[in-house]
Amino acid sequence: MTFGFWLAVVLPHGERLGSDEQVQELELAPPIGRATFRASPHGASFKDAERLVFTGAGYETFEAAERAGRALKNAIRLAAVDVGKAVDVGQDLVRGRPGQVVIDRAAQDGAQLLPDVHGLQVYEETGTPMVISIQAEARVIAPLANFIDALNDRSSGAVCINPKRALACDLFAQSRFEFLQKSRHLTLVTALEVLSERQVRSGAAAQLVEDFRKAIKYAAREYEPGTAERRQLDSLLGAANDLRRESISSAIQRLASSGFSESTGEMQPTEVARMSYQARSDLVHSGATDQNLTELLGPLERLVHRLCATPGPIAET
Repeated sequence: MTFGFWLAVVLPHGERLGSDEQVQELELAPPIGRATFRASPHGASFKDAERLVFTGAGYETFEAAERAGRALKNAIRLAAVDVGKAVDVGQDLVRGRPGQVVIDRAAQDGAQLLPDVHGLQVYEETGTPMVISIQAEARVIAPLANFIDALNDRSSGAVCINPKRALACDLFAQSRFEFLQKSRHLTLVTALEVLSERQVRSGAAAQLVEDFRKAIKYAAREYEPGTAERRQLDSLLGAANDLRRESISSAIQRLASSGFSESTGEMQPTEVARMSYQARSDLVHSGATDQNLTELLGPLERLVHRLCATPGPIAET
């Protein structure tokens, strides 16, 4: 009994890998090993494929196949960031499945029909794996060789990628699928927030916060739990507890400044972060912003791209 994985990923409309080839055989770092990379549907070339399929086979256990598939998923995330392209690796959700009669008939011919999953699925190997799906038209704008080179570079250690960095890569990719400027902006700023770490306040600022918390707790003693006044004070205490750490805006600006001495386009990284978060706050609270998103989105996307691609080793804790 052996196990395999099937990983289906999607490129945004209008973004393709520039090659007339249909299939590539890959030798990647453990735990992935040998994998097949092909355009989908069957017979399409990479330049015409919106959907890409990676398969691995011959793993001794279900867990080994799943570990390999998830490592490959991480490698694809980072490779896509490296080449500046969006790849949606999916949430491992079934989009459709053939009926049992069709599955049984295919099995008679040695074919193993799998559900149509956007993302990763692991299965016990009982035949040649196949998925029935529909494919859209595409066009070429990205060299296949660059993507494969990046996959090879990123496969080593990809299994240990920090979940926050994986999410930031997913958000960077998702922003390329968004057609509205506001949606793209919110998605990219969320990626910055995911990557940032809020530091604990110190000194006079920390003491003021503690004094404020004590005052709220003292006032709360005057009211019974569940009363309107007590609920407001409890809510205020929660906000005061959050004040123990720096603001999200400050954390994002500090993140943007770390390791980047050059500007992002014509703007300094900290200024890009500050203006972007201000625009995000405007959008969240009023649905509109005075910031020029057309001018801001380019520098913001480049900043998120660089932070996803280069902040320290892949094997993070």
